Amino acid sequence: MDTVLSVEAARAHYDALGQGQDREMRYAEAAFSRLIGATGMSEVGSAVELGPGTGMLAARLLRDHLGPDTTWLGLDISQKMRELAAERLRAFGERVRLEDCEGDGRLPVPDSSTDLLIATYVLDLLSPSAIARFLADAARVLKPGGQLAVAGLAPGTFSHAGLTMTIWTMVQRLAPRMVGGCRPVRLEQRLDPQVWQVTHRSRVTAGGIPSSVLVASLRDG
Repeated sequence: MDTVLSVEAARAHYDALGQGQDREMRYAEAAFSRLIGATGMSEVGSAVELGPGTGMLAARLLRDHLGPDTTWLGLDISQKMRELAAERLRAFGERVRLEDCEGDGRLPVPDSSTDLLIATYVLDLLSPSAIARFLADAARVLKPGGQLAVAGLAPGTFSHAGLTMTIWTMVQRLAPRMVGGCRPVRLEQRLDPQVWQVTHRSRVTAGGIPSSVLVASLRDG
């Protein structure tokens, strides 16, 4: 059974963590690189990121991969994270917006309005019902052919990294605050094949932590 932090507890944790998230997330760099390589960026006019944290991935995308006119919207429950991301992304001016969100998987974004929806190491925090809500909203806010790009903790396997993840999962179930509420989520099993076409799925390990990367496009009609 999933044990997840309440939205209030998650907000308090990440408000307190602040800039320390960059140190904790060093293992994510390899997954970010894999996600970027698997996602078509050249035609993206608008991007939305759920849970951008300090803006580490957004800065990389806006600087090196997205077009000069691409707009980016970051949705985060943590005021501290929004402040840090705003500072990091200041150079991109009006192309960038940061807004609060409910933390329940809902996306305060108009229908069929974005080309790319990103969520890295954030669905790991959500309850199963919130993940289902997120996927339903993802299908609503993406344009036909739009891309959903997700990275997160990968379930344990028979390997050293897999053992690490198995122990992580046990700790998360007993004391979720110790791991920031995060646990591995098998997202692909939740994607309706009539709605989504998976274009990339892989697993990468860095710092002894395995991550899964998944990219899917929204089917037209």
